[in-house]
Amino acid sequence: MRHGVRLLLSSQPDLQVVGESHDGKELLELCRSLTPDLILLDLSLDDRNGLDLITKISRNYPDVRILVFSALQECTYAARALRSGAWGFISKEQAATDLLTAIEVVQQGQKYITPTTSQFLANWLIDADKRPPHMSLSEREFQTVQSIAAGLKTAEIAEKMNISVKTVSMYRQRALVKLGVRNNSELITYAIKNKLTLECSTSAVTGDPPGLA
Repeated sequence: MRHGVRLLLSSQPDLQVVGESHDGKELLELCRSLTPDLILLDLSLDDRNGLDLITKISRNYPDVRILVFSALQECTYAARALRSGAWGFISKEQAATDLLTAIEVVQQGQKYITPTTSQFLANWLIDADKRPPHMSLSEREFQTVQSIAAGLKTAEIAEKMNISVKTVSMYRQRALVKLGVRNNSELITYAIKNKLTLECSTSAVTGDPPGLA
């Protein structure tokens, strides 16, 4: 997938791929050394939470625009990515037809989400009853759910999120209530059913017009 995306972007006269990264740490190093105009980012990273990475890059490099390019469920992650500081979200399933359009929109200083996601978000804003329970989770509660679903123990989650074990337990309890589940087993089942889990393996491709980093 990444090779195909690079070929597609490199074929555009107004785009130049100037770098690629395999994890969040490497991406931050590229941001420091290249200061790209645009980053094409997969949320599934081996070394850190993708939404946290968006927040950090947006805070430290406000002129860098991030377009999330992910296999994760768009209707679940698009709103969270935008709240974290991303300029757009596009599913990998739409790469062949919409990726260049999404990049162009973001380059022009506008936010990008697909019409389908726009409709979902509009419905959720208008009618709270249509909003799935996980949309009410805070970012930390959401990360806690993801970590539990990934099989991490409380101490591991605390270390990963740089918080105390007690705080993790608090986020877990709040998530149980909001999702209407009773224990970790039901929480994991909910997360899998609603595609909230992260599969860590995909690297990030960053961009810088006239070139992508």
